[in-house]
Amino acid sequence: MSPDQASSGPSGLPSPNPRQKLLLLAYIRRVLRHDLGMEGTDSGDVPGHGSDSISASPFDPPAVSAVEFSGDERVLLKPFLSLRCGLFVTLKKSRELRGCIGRIVTDQPLEHSLAAVSRNAAFRDRRFPPLQAGELPECEISLSLLSPPEPAEGPEAFRVGEHGIIISLSGRSAVFLPEVAVEQGWDASHTLQRLCLKAGLPSHAWQDPRMSFQLFSSLHMSESDPDISPGAPS
Repeated sequence: MSPDQASSGPSGLPSPNPRQKLLLLAYIRRVLRHDLGMEGTDSGDVPGHGSDSISASPFDPPAVSAVEFSGDERVLLKPFLSLRCGLFVTLKKSRELRGCIGRIVTDQPLEHSLAAVSRNAAFRDRRFPPLQAGELPECEISLSLLSPPEPAEGPEAFRVGEHGIIISLSGRSAVFLPEVAVEQGWDASHTLQRLCLKAGLPSHAWQDPRMSFQLFSSLHMSESDPDISPGAPS
């Protein structure tokens, strides 16, 4: 296998090598820089390596404009751009969540869905105000590619760190990515309790026999991954 080929990941998804991770995450950052009007400014804005010279200004949603992959990027990312898989984009500022939105399933190829989901995470997560230009240098960007969710018989099938999980009951639902429980230090039962609360249900609702469960896998990559050189994406 050549350095730029992707190995097989969970549920048949290609697993990105460090260079491919770098390109995917750099593309997300490029989309956000474009939308924030930061093109032409200092591009060294990966967390911990940026400048505070960009003044914050409210986000004014631009007309939709394509931020294209280059020809070289298309070659190196060939195993990924045609994927029609679920995905989530997460932004963290000072290690605190700043935005996270995704799609569990999509009929769009990653080449088209990645920019849209990135914009939604930065500017349309209702839990937070739209991202401003002055914040982007301090944000760490993560991307999760998802396998198709599969029904599970019950909560006992859930494994922390291995599965993402979707619950649904009485018209309410919620999802956690596999990395959430690991990052928070939760065990399986505490994860299920917190997921119920996220769905607006009592914390014990995961024990209700009517509760439905779906599990999925995730390929997670972040700008803080040790195999990605700090300061490379911009």
